Amino acid sequence: MLDEHLVSTEHMEMVWASARRNETEQKLAVYKVLKDVNSSLSKEQLDFLVDRVCERDPAQLSKEEFELLGDLTRYHYRYREEFCLRFSEFYWVLL
Repeated sequence: MLDEHLVSTEHMEMVWASARRNETEQKLAVYKVLKDVNSSLSKEQLDFLVDRVCERDPAQLSKEEFELLGDLTRYHYRYREEFCLRFSEFYWVLL
């Protein structure tokens, strides 16, 4: 479905909403799925997920969410520079 661009922003919003629930096991399962499919995510889907993580209060981010940021962009070399700049700005907020 990802390779055929059948996953819309609304679908991504539902996936992200399920990860935002207070159920730790569900959140970790969603993060694992996102990590597993990251090489098939489009630029728009990556932007969506990175934006959702970065818009959260940095003091409330978990270790898994920081790992998710890195894992989502690990195999997207053509966007690496852009994401590195975004992450740098985000990490400066943490300091």
